[in-house]
Amino acid sequence: MAIGSSTSQPGTGKWTPHYGSYDGWIAKIGPGGDLQEDWSFGGSDRDSFFDARRTRDGGMILVGESNSSNDGTRTVNNFGLSDMWVLRLDASGGVLWEKSLGGIGYELAFGGKIAAEMPDGGFIICGSSGSLPSGNKTSPLLDPFDDIFEPLLFSDIWTVRLNRDGEIVWNTSVGTARPDLLQSANATPDGGILISANNLGVFWPPLLTQFFTKISPSGTQAWQLEFTSPDDGGFRFATTLAMPDGGAVFALSSSCVPTDGSCGSPHYFGGEDIWLIRVDANGRRLWDMTLGGNGMEYLSSLTRARDGGFIVAMSSDTAIAGTNGNKTHRGYGSSDMWIVKLSPELSPDSDGDGVADNLDQCPNTPRGSAVNSTGCSIDQLVPCGGSWKNHGQYVSRMAKVCAQFRKAGLISHKQNLQIFLHAVKSGCGKLNAKKPSASKGRSKF
Repeated sequence: MAIGSSTSQPGTGKWTPHYGSYDGWIAKIGPGGDLQEDWSFGGSDRDSFFDARRTRDGGMILVGESNSSNDGTRTVNNFGLSDMWVLRLDASGGVLWEKSLGGIGYELAFGGKIAAEMPDGGFIICGSSGSLPSGNKTSPLLDPFDDIFEPLLFSDIWTVRLNRDGEIVWNTSVGTARPDLLQSANATPDGGILISANNLGVFWPPLLTQFFTKISPSGTQAWQLEFTSPDDGGFRFATTLAMPDGGAVFALSSSCVPTDGSCGSPHYFGGEDIWLIRVDANGRRLWDMTLGGNGMEYLSSLTRARDGGFIVAMSSDTAIAGTNGNKTHRGYGSSDMWIVKLSPELSPDSDGDGVADNLDQCPNTPRGSAVNSTGCSIDQLVPCGGSWKNHGQYVSRMAKVCAQFRKAGLISHKQNLQIFLHAVKSGCGKLNAKKPSASKGRSKF
């Protein structure tokens, strides 16, 4: 399938009618490149499609924008100057439902995304909006425009959750205090949405803010991460990649020099670099890195490899390998495609016990303690202050756990005896005994 817009009358290479200025157009292409079937949708004004997705029932969901009223194939009216336009088709191309989304101003689906088909058969749509609450938009305008031209710049990123029948479940606005332009929108494992966007940087002073935000499954903004460039050309071509732990990896092209920490990774090689940022489920930065040389690198895509690593594709005009950067392959011409494979990341280990946080069942283990595969030390598995019935039960449990650690090679035979004798002499678990202090009850292992 190919989607877009058309101004053509029926003829060679297009069979369906022309309804107005631009129509939303879908073409089905056969294995040999021939046109097998096509569909036109729209009214007397300008209508376009920008994104499409196959649905689980074999149909299709399309998002675009429309300036048309209720004419042609359009069965709904606009609320303002231009609305986001959503069309739901069945497996044969018939219209199941059609929806206009917007307020009294301009809504833009250029760069708009069908971020996800939800488990209940609904959808999440992302675009841009310059409308105050009106029409079927209820979320606020975050960038109140102060001149007549600014509404044309689609001030906020606007996200809409639809149910299976096309009715609005919730809608929310995110962004900065300047007009913002959507770059990418991707679903997260929990049913939320990751968004990358930046403001247009055309006003004075010409600052440019790149931001990444997470919208929760209920439509509330979970967090937003921002980086500001001192000029209007610091960031571009950004995308997001959701991670299984609820966090994300962001990738973008950046020419912003990190002089004051407000933008860029700690490393800047020159020209334009690729900057990768890893955050946890709360939007806190875990690590970042820069790819590039002294030339211009422009991001194409970021994907997850089967082994858990990352594949970054970009164009690069850094011709000489090793020139002020980490590009190791020499270029072939004025600009080449450069693909980098990154190894799987090491999971965070907050207490430094050698067991990743996502596998650690005993966090905050004291430094230097011997731990088992679940990240638990002997003292954490057999705490002196535990709910022991008596001293004998505590000693018996200590002997069993020590034997496990000894068998696994985590402690020596000598250490095993020392820990056991320390447990026997301790007051841990003794009824009516004065509770031993933490220092007296610790085995030091």
